[in-house]
Amino acid sequence: MHDNEFFKKDEGDPMRKKTYTLLVTGLIVLLITACAPPPQDTSPDVTDEEKVAPNDTIVRVNDVEIKGELYNSLYSQLKSELSYNEMDTSNHEELKEMTFTIIIEQELLRQKLIDEGETITDDEVEALIHEIRSEIGDAQFDDFLNQHDITEDIYKQQLVYEVSRQKYIDRYLPEYTVTEKEITDFYTRYRRSQGRDAPPLSEIRDDIEMTLIEQKRIEDLSEEIEVLSEDADIETF
Repeated sequence: MHDNEFFKKDEGDPMRKKTYTLLVTGLIVLLITACAPPPQDTSPDVTDEEKVAPNDTIVRVNDVEIKGELYNSLYSQLKSELSYNEMDTSNHEELKEMTFTIIIEQELLRQKLIDEGETITDDEVEALIHEIRSEIGDAQFDDFLNQHDITEDIYKQQLVYEVSRQKYIDRYLPEYTVTEKEITDFYTRYRRSQGRDAPPLSEIRDDIEMTLIEQKRIEDLSEEIEVLSEDADIETF
């Protein structure tokens, strides 16, 4: 999808605004899940004009200040992810807004957990780093960091959000189920889009079920974040 208008929020259209929110929340899941993607030879460059000073405060969520180094990391990964999925990345202001949204929403989840007495320990983050390195190998992980010009310490900050997200899901969201009709309806749409190349339902049933569950989770997360943001003091710089 290359239509840049897709990313624009229309404050007067609740459905379009909801679509934008779900899109960004879905991208959050892609960006902060504990598995660094492989380096992409076609990954778009991030210019100096797109970056911010690493030590500058770029957003404040309640009493917490977020620095430019985390913003630059997520911006680069967002741009790469959108490019990989053949989506337009030419409007840097929209990429900036989406990056701000990702940071703000995940910080709101983290703060909610802290307020409720949860802790996010260094050991939990180190365990994720170890899991990633074991899964994709040290060389590929280091290539990923180099590709996005970030340090492991900055990536660990990002993984704090993954730990927070998972704990928030475990604590506040229900166990999701999908019906047979939901699976078959999804497969029907998928088969229409793929034509003869579509595998039989029996081969991808589990994948469809996981996709539908994740869709429900993303929608509920977006609604939870909207509630949290209403009471938050948020400032961007």
